[in-house]
Amino acid sequence: MSKDRQMKSEPAAVERRVYLLLFVVIAFMFWGGRTLWESSEARYGEAAREMMELGEWLVPHLGGEPHLTKPPLAYWAMIGGMKVFGVNAWGARFFASLAFLGAILCTVSIARTFDFTERTSNQAGLIYATMVLPFACGHTLTTDVFLVFLETLGVLAAVRVWWGRGNSHAWRWVFWLAFGLAFLTKGPPGWLPLLPLLVWYLIEGRRRETGRLLAPLPILAFMLVSFSWYGAVVAQDSSRLSYFLKDEIVARVASDKFERAKPVYFYLLVVSVGTAPWVFLWPGVIRRAWEACASRFASQRGWQLFLLLWVTLPFIVFTLSKSKMPLYLAPLMPAFALAFAYHFSQKWQHRFFMPTGQPRRWAIAAGAVLLVAMGIFTLLPDSAPIANSRRDFAHELKEWVEGSDTTRPIYMVMGADEYSVLFYSQMIIHQRSDIAVEEFYPFAQGKRGEGENPIYIARPRRIKKLTNDSSRIAILFQTEELAAFELVH
Repeated sequence: MSKDRQMKSEPAAVERRVYLLLFVVIAFMFWGGRTLWESSEARYGEAAREMMELGEWLVPHLGGEPHLTKPPLAYWAMIGGMKVFGVNAWGARFFASLAFLGAILCTVSIARTFDFTERTSNQAGLIYATMVLPFACGHTLTTDVFLVFLETLGVLAAVRVWWGRGNSHAWRWVFWLAFGLAFLTKGPPGWLPLLPLLVWYLIEGRRRETGRLLAPLPILAFMLVSFSWYGAVVAQDSSRLSYFLKDEIVARVASDKFERAKPVYFYLLVVSVGTAPWVFLWPGVIRRAWEACASRFASQRGWQLFLLLWVTLPFIVFTLSKSKMPLYLAPLMPAFALAFAYHFSQKWQHRFFMPTGQPRRWAIAAGAVLLVAMGIFTLLPDSAPIANSRRDFAHELKEWVEGSDTTRPIYMVMGADEYSVLFYSQMIIHQRSDIAVEEFYPFAQGKRGEGENPIYIARPRRIKKLTNDSSRIAILFQTEELAAFELVH
């Protein structure tokens, strides 16, 4: 290598390492610094903890009962973290943070495959990592963070084959295994990127390149990975097949059974807020998309069309579905980040990277504020108004049970679904939140008739509605949010 070329490559290598360090810092920023919040984080963490405690690696459990709402891949990852770091937020979230980092690096790699410059590619990763929705997803313990990584990895593998980058045989295996594992993470939503991939292929007519993705053994592995767990649990109990088809597919898409219905414009709001603080790039990105549509893609074939399909087709599916949640859009954020990065490099980059001047000072100030805000989110204590964890109650419950030397069963009743109590007490607590106030005494008397004398957990305001005769129950201890009590007679 010539001396001039070596001198030019050294700053590029330094910049590359700086970006990589920044990605690691953002992905692992105090990843266990705050507790697991209700209800999703604590529910996933507790299901993984119970699988680990019970030694049950096939069927997830929650409150001692089978919990089949999601396949087990994400739970296995959480168990792996807890084996290393212990049963705490650090352990439960470790592989989630690693998946977040993986999604960032996949976004960078997709940009490089599209022949973005190295700086623009790294900026795509930075934009993705610092947008509100991806960052919140990356630091929230749900299946979505694992799904985003696996889907983005699958897309990366497809474009690597189609754009002729690297070993097509190896990337073919990555493609099929990634989408198989995505299905094993969240079921049918894991296959949704296959729709824009298929439509793009039909428009572009890349039969030769697409043929490189097709091979019997990788496809067979894809099917085995996708359906092996479902087949195993249905073989144990054939009634589970109806549950998967009716409750987890039809009911979530076509009904409000899970009380997640939102207005039709809901995801427009999610995209608007979720892409902050990079929303100033929206006008230019929309203009480019409109120009591409107006020209019928005559001059916009290739990656721009691909990104447009990657975003719009799943967005339409999610909008038509009755069940709507903000994190459902998280797998689309890498596509937004790529479009944003390209527009930023064309229209804004020179303003932010000038040696001096107002834009550069504003960029530095905004970056500092953003890092502080991200740090606050990852370190928010339980005393904060928006925090939602019952760790203190869980510790008090555990101390009381150990001090009383009791083996009495514990039930959460009357709408109390506080999974963080289960996780942080590390006890099996039966979830019977479906028992209403008026149903409590018949239920409790029935348990007495079975020879049990359980401890009950409920919210204090619900307990007050039980009876005016306080002698029927005895409060064992309580906090502002929850109380433990028993039936006296």
